[in-house]
Amino acid sequence: MELRDRVALVTGASKGLGAAIALELAAQGANCALLARSTELVDRLANVVRGMGRHALAVTCDVSKTKDVREAVRRIESEFGRVDILVNNAGIEQNGPIEGVTDEAWSRLLGTNVTGVFLMLREALPLLRRSAHASVINVASAAGLVGIPLTAAYGATKAAVIQMTRALALEWRPHGIRVNCVCPAFIETDMARRGLEYFQDLGFPVDLLLSYRQGRLGTPAEVAKAVAYLASADSSFVTGHALAVDGGATVS
Repeated sequence: MELRDRVALVTGASKGLGAAIALELAAQGANCALLARSTELVDRLANVVRGMGRHALAVTCDVSKTKDVREAVRRIESEFGRVDILVNNAGIEQNGPIEGVTDEAWSRLLGTNVTGVFLMLREALPLLRRSAHASVINVASAAGLVGIPLTAAYGATKAAVIQMTRALALEWRPHGIRVNCVCPAFIETDMARRGLEYFQDLGFPVDLLLSYRQGRLGTPAEVAKAVAYLASADSSFVTGHALAVDGGATVS
């Protein structure tokens, strides 16, 4: 995989999967625009990327807010002039029975996981169209592919991301823009650990939940390498695909 001098925009880049993805893309040669709500954490990551010899722009951004997204895209345009790789990674979790999901929690979930992806896709399109090899990778979830108890709300948002991916792969094909998504199962991140602890506290059989075909959780690096593959010319004939990075959890 070779991404030298590509411009990568990664949302939710302050920690977890987002940070791992940004570092992998930088290791493959990409310059990075890093977006997150935490100014301190995203600035810290930008300094790490610069230490790798890449150019990095840190932008504080809440992807659920149109004003923030438009300002972030404006700054990226001013700094880089285009976007070659867009990774929509920002997301939040919501576990529990649907009767316990409040209107406010549902709105927050939709705002980040669905509206945030939609806004970034819409606002970044002009910059993607300036690239000769644009690739979009949306971070969905195994919960968007199969039913998982107590994740109806969260799973619905990730299924929406998968459907946006499929539709835009066709809609943007005339522009030369590939659109794919990755669908991780439980990965070793703070968010996944909170989910596992929730299920374990309920006494839910976690082995059944995860379908432990590999006998372990995935690592952020494994997801990041899948993203880098979809960002690169190695996947030039791949678009509209939902790539499960789940150790076999979604195998029927």
